Amino acid sequence: MTQNNLSWETSVTKIEPNKIQLRGYPIDELMGKVPFASAVYLALKGELPTPAIGRLMDIMLVSSVDHGATPPSTLTARTVASTGAPLNACIAAGILAINKFHGGAIENCMHFVKEVVKTADSDGISLEKAALKLVRE
Repeated sequence: MTQNNLSWETSVTKIEPNKIQLRGYPIDELMGKVPFASAVYLALKGELPTPAIGRLMDIMLVSSVDHGATPPSTLTARTVASTGAPLNACIAAGILAINKFHGGAIENCMHFVKEVVKTADSDGISLEKAALKLVRE
C-alpha cells in the first residue's frame, strides 16, 4: 500500500484509470460474455472454468440464493436485529451461526463426491454405480 493512493497490488484485480482487470482479463471484455458464475470461478481460481465446471458453479450459486426465513443463520440475524443492534452486528451474528451442520454441508458433499470418483476409478465402474454403492454402504 502506498501513502499517495492508498492502494495495494493483488493477483485478483488490477485497477488503473479507466481500466479494471480480473485475473488479467479486462472486466469490460468479460461483461455480457462470461456468466456470473464463471466470473466467480475466475476470481477464486485464476482461470476461466470449463463449460461443465461453469455450469456446476451456476448450480451451486443458484441453490444458495435463498432458503427463506427459517434457516438458523437467518433467524439469528433477525433476532439480533429485533434488539435494535447495528446492521454489522446482525450480519456477524448470522455468519457466526454457519457451521458444518448449517451452511457448511457443501464441504461434506464434496468429500462424498471425491469418494465417488475414487471408487469409480478403483473399481472401474461408472460414477452413478459408485455413488449407489457408497450410499448403500
